[in-house]
Amino acid sequence: MNNPSYSLCLPLSGNGILHIDGKDYDIQVGIGFIITSHTKRYSIQGNIDLLVSVPK
Repeated sequence: MNNPSYSLCLPLSGNGILHIDGKDYDIQVGIGFIITSHTKRYSIQGNIDLLVSVPK
């Protein structure tokens, strides 16, 4: 995903892995996270429903 500013992410169901700068992070339901503007690109893998909010 492209990330020009920031992304507010909330996992709704399932599970997955967040890949940022060569590091992997487990994503768990109900534990939200913010990806800041310092991270320009990231990817998410898994079977997950994820609500992602970005500013206009």
